Amino acid sequence: MEFETFAQCLNYLSLVQAKKQPLELITPVVSSLAGVLVGASLTMLREGKKESKAIKNKKMCITEELERTKLYLEHIFEEAIKTHDSSVARHIIPGHQLQSEISLPFLSEHFTSIAHKYSQNQRTHITRLSETIKDLNNQLEEFHSLRELSNFQKIALISLNIISATIHCHQIVELIDNIEIKQKKLALVELSDKLKITSPYIETLRTSLVTPKETQ
Repeated sequence: MEFETFAQCLNYLSLVQAKKQPLELITPVVSSLAGVLVGASLTMLREGKKESKAIKNKKMCITEELERTKLYLEHIFEEAIKTHDSSVARHIIPGHQLQSEISLPFLSEHFTSIAHKYSQNQRTHITRLSETIKDLNNQLEEFHSLRELSNFQKIALISLNIISATIHCHQIVELIDNIEIKQKKLALVELSDKLKITSPYIETLRTSLVTPKETQ
């Protein structure tokens, strides 16, 4: 009787062990998978934050570069007007502060990788800006290559080309910055007034634009 009871006990223990075995086999696998998933999730989260920060920094650099470019354009605009006035008055320019070119290193390097973070209009204007800056740089290069400072007609013409290209670039920068352009008068006169520039050339333009009704 005791032997039979002992055999039943062994049989029971073997059944219990058999029931436990699948669970014991699955538990390590589940734990490993959970660890992998948690690790992958944390890695993705870190990479996502890293990418988001990189995009934010690139956009910040491009925004600051566009702000500097706007200031450069305003400076070139003012200097080109002074140069034009001097050439029309047939005065040899004693000196000028026209820079030789405008460069956009951050825009050139980073824009393509984060273009999707800008609106369609902004992408269009940024592409246009790159082309118009090239045109402006060509005009500046032509000005700096002049050897005959007494060639007033040539200087006056190049100065006007620089003024025109500068205005175009300036407007595009404002459009990129989502500034609505409400032009009520000639762009050249409007920008001159904004920058408080006094110039015989600007005043001549202003006078020519006044209608007979406004003079009464």
